[in-house]
Amino acid sequence: MCVARSTFYDAPAVSLDDVEIAGRMQKICDEFEAYGYRRIGAELRHQGVVVNHKKIRRLRECQNFCVRSRVDHHAVTNRSSNMMAN
Repeated sequence: MCVARSTFYDAPAVSLDDVEIAGRMQKICDEFEAYGYRRIGAELRHQGVVVNHKKIRRLRECQNFCVRSRVDHHAVTNRSSNMMAN
């Protein structure tokens, strides 16, 4: 045989249609609300599903999964008291 042993024994990746991938993405987003497309892709790979990052972004935008955005917290200072001290 002209095939490497690691290739011969390698398990093929699971291929799913968009509906099944969206269902798995929904379960991930229900558990982790702030996950982006990279973390969702990592979780899908951890489950054994290999999906292109572009497909993950497309499904995420179409289905509105995990759209919670981060909130920036700014330090609040009392600027008016600093102005009067001068």
